[in-house]
Amino acid sequence: MRRDGSGREKIVPDAISTIRSISPGGRWVVALTPTHHDGLKTETIAIPTEGGAPRRICPGFCDALWSPDGKFFFVRFQSAPGGVPFKTLELPIQPGRSLPDLPAAGIRDLLEGSSLRGARIFERADFASAPDPSIYAYTKASMYRNLFRIPLP
Repeated sequence: MRRDGSGREKIVPDAISTIRSISPGGRWVVALTPTHHDGLKTETIAIPTEGGAPRRICPGFCDALWSPDGKFFFVRFQSAPGGVPFKTLELPIQPGRSLPDLPAAGIRDLLEGSSLRGARIFERADFASAPDPSIYAYTKASMYRNLFRIPLP
């Protein structure tokens, strides 16, 4: 739609449960959609805003977004309970394109994604990238608790 709210159009006929991000040029939208493939209830897809077929980023849920300059695509994977901490896969985007080369079935996990050309793994999921991919900010939480009990009258 336009900035004033007029000119609304659907980009896909199917339902979208959540929009996660939009590419810097506005050519792609990453969204969660309901699915019934492979026993999954949702999948993460990239939808072209100018028409064309959506592309699966990952079966199930993952968070995907672009670097501010559009040169990198980040896919954040959730950890299973008791599993490895959240991690992020960084994939370079070829000049003139808006998405990296992804497998047709999407990226199933971090291990599969790490085998893609130019892939790099960040040990964090909650970070913000700068135009230079070697510079980023992240959240580091620490908790300190009182280890002693102080009796109160």
